[in-house]
Amino acid sequence: MERRKGIPLVALVIFIALLVAIILTCVIILGSNKTSKPQVKNQQVSQTTEPEQQEPEEKIEDQLTNESVINSDTDVQKAYKLTGNNKAFAKYAIYNSSGFDIDEGNISNELKLQLAMSQVTNSDMDAQSSKKAVSKDIIEGYVTDIFGDSSDIEFKDFSLYNSDSNFTEKYKTIGYQYKNNSANYEVKENDITEEEPSEIPEVITKVVKYNTKIEIYVKPIFVETIYDAEEDRYLRSLYTDYNFQAKQFPIDKSIMTITNDDYKNVLKSNYQPDLDKLNYKEVNQNIDLNQLSDYKYTLIKTDDGYNLKSFEKITSTKTTTDTDDDKPKTLSEQDKAIFNSQFDVYDGSGKSGSEVKTLLEAVISSNTEHIDQQDLIVSITLDDNKLSSDDVDTLNEEIEELIDDIDVTSIYSIKSTYKSGIINSITIKEE
Repeated sequence: MERRKGIPLVALVIFIALLVAIILTCVIILGSNKTSKPQVKNQQVSQTTEPEQQEPEEKIEDQLTNESVINSDTDVQKAYKLTGNNKAFAKYAIYNSSGFDIDEGNISNELKLQLAMSQVTNSDMDAQSSKKAVSKDIIEGYVTDIFGDSSDIEFKDFSLYNSDSNFTEKYKTIGYQYKNNSANYEVKENDITEEEPSEIPEVITKVVKYNTKIEIYVKPIFVETIYDAEEDRYLRSLYTDYNFQAKQFPIDKSIMTITNDDYKNVLKSNYQPDLDKLNYKEVNQNIDLNQLSDYKYTLIKTDDGYNLKSFEKITSTKTTTDTDDDKPKTLSEQDKAIFNSQFDVYDGSGKSGSEVKTLLEAVISSNTEHIDQQDLIVSITLDDNKLSSDDVDTLNEEIEELIDDIDVTSIYSIKSTYKSGIINSITIKEE
């Protein structure tokens, strides 16, 4: 019987092995493709889902000009409280600073401490201390609340009102002394009875709310307390400005003088919602608000509320025509008398060096204020040294240097010279 031919066993084994190898190779290739493609896709996704973060575009959300709306707005309430909490010493410090901006780093350590102290309540006082005191931790906390950071604060003594007797003679608390051993600020007091002290209230005129910040516009009134001995009563003189350098209420900035009762019961407000503590209707009816300077607080919006960023004077953008510029700026006889009164009170002999220094500071302040009115610029002659310059800034710098040369122990004579009824130069001679 003939044997049938078939596929050899060895060939069959080889064929099966090759088939298995091909299948495994395909599986590996397909597997590698599956793992590599998603990696590329994931990289692309990660690049598109993590763009660089950009600051939100600043935009106005609301403008508030109505008094009742301003007073009832909770954002304004929180923000305005941080600007001194209606405390006279805080407002004095703010306006004495001539403005600041946290981003520019031009705010003093002392001003930060003063604003923090303005937030202190009676419950914050340290009951364990033998004197009226408040702990460093509480002050540090208020600094953080106001400015968002307290890491750069230096804890040391600080005064209130810059030793200005127009204020310190009427306020019992005049400063704080820091005690390292107890980490407390102890109150420094005058031995006086505090009554009817001078103040610096502000009229809130407008609030602009942005998505990133809030701007609060105010007009300050500088209030001097005067005791009328003949009538045995207090009077209040209101001014549009205060000379912080000379520490004087300038006569030419006077608005009016009213009785203390009218000030407290008419212009001032005890109505709780009034943030500025002023009766806006009465203020607006009795005072031309256009006389008052405009200032602006800017506070940055945060997750917890607001942080104070800056304070600045708003410069008028009003433009004048050529015709207006050509018109001479004339003063009435009353205005001339008010202008001259800043200086002629110092005329005479037997004047102390301190009086001379105060006079020179008043001249610098007046020259700065009337920088564009050449007929109101006052020059100085000390003995044979005559200071005069068409450049007011240069003249003021020379007068500033002169102040340092004045001997407070010496005696001087002072004489004012007039032109068209206005003091335009002052001669000072050592006796």
